[in-house]
Amino acid sequence: MPRFGSVSLLRILVATLIPLATAGAAIVSPVAVVSAATSPPPPQLSIVFSRTELSAADHSVGGEYGTCVRDDRAIAPLDTVVAPFIASHYPTIHPLVGSVETGHMVDSGYWCAHNGKTAAASWASMQSLQATYGWRFISASRTRVRDWTKLTAAQTSAETCGSRDDILGHGLLGAAGQYNWPDNRIDLTVQQQYVSQCFDYGREYGSGVTTLAWSQANSGLQLTRGIHGGHCTDTTQPCSAGVAAAYMTPNKVISKIKALKPGQWLSLQSYVLVTGTNPTYATNKTRWDCTSPNPALHWTNDVERYCWSDYQAILAAIPATVQVNAPDAVAAVWGMPPPPR
Repeated sequence: MPRFGSVSLLRILVATLIPLATAGAAIVSPVAVVSAATSPPPPQLSIVFSRTELSAADHSVGGEYGTCVRDDRAIAPLDTVVAPFIASHYPTIHPLVGSVETGHMVDSGYWCAHNGKTAAASWASMQSLQATYGWRFISASRTRVRDWTKLTAAQTSAETCGSRDDILGHGLLGAAGQYNWPDNRIDLTVQQQYVSQCFDYGREYGSGVTTLAWSQANSGLQLTRGIHGGHCTDTTQPCSAGVAAAYMTPNKVISKIKALKPGQWLSLQSYVLVTGTNPTYATNKTRWDCTSPNPALHWTNDVERYCWSDYQAILAAIPATVQVNAPDAVAAVWGMPPPPR
């Protein structure tokens, strides 16, 4: 007998019970189905950690996918600090979501991402996050393809649908929820012919707020907003020079969360969370300063570093009216049928 998770079962109910009810069958429809049919569902929020990056790394050789040494100094590691903190302080902020670049995964330990500056999770690390904290996992592709025109149909399917199968094959849940287009290089033909056949959504960077109508009108894409570092926002200070991006202060994120309306979904993606000031590295050029009580003075020279104290402020401000869900659960709440493949 096939086994269904709660999300899959709800989607089957959505797909089958509504037509029966319309035909006048004497059934009791689930509340979620009724509310989806009569009024917009509550605001949805997904909290995603890019490539399930655990910590910083140093002593890199070979850059991306090379060798490196995990370095937890002045870091809030995802596996030992962030995940247990959120589970113990904010149990309703659940499930958290990690993305997975499946073609470079290792069975245990970590692999070297972000040009060797980041230690990303292994299959074993993700299985532990799921077993201990109920995390879900989505695809960040297999190998970060840049030019889809050079791939055969079989290769395209392997890169997209195959990455989902890689995740599911390691016992991880949620993989059909979303395909994260690498570097935001979206091929609409591939999105329509492959991604939308195997995933609920394809990620596009943008405002972060998606509605079902917008997604359906845009080939099944959804919008994700990165919570990123950058130069400090106080333009009177020297830290306001440096990288082109401005540090995203927590109030900017909080206002976006609090502005959510029924029927809207906000997806927030984060990277490595840092504390204090950066240590002295051997090869890692990343620098930051999170010491001021004023977030306007926080800065990082790498957009994929963000102050842990500011992230905690964001977590504390999530209202009870907002439902935290993985992408596949958002699709269920919105009454979408499962992907056809």
